[in-house]
Amino acid sequence: MKVIQEKEGYAVLRFQKGEAFPEAFEIWLKERGVTGAFFYGIGGAVKIRCGYYQLSAKQYQFQEFSSEHLEILQKV
Repeated sequence: MKVIQEKEGYAVLRFQKGEAFPEAFEIWLKERGVTGAFFYGIGGAVKIRCGYYQLSAKQYQFQEFSSEHLEILQKV
């Protein structure tokens, strides 16, 4: 992970190909003593796991996607 910009209260980070997200992000936060955070992001991936909460079943449903070219338009 590369820190592009870091100021009081926010940072711009770039994750490298093959780097595990959110694990690398969590490590970076712990190293700085951050106890609460949120992120926005765009980028690409080769494997993702998407999930949503199914209210009627009262549980999360997950689906995995793998491809050479997965584009992530927004992470909230």
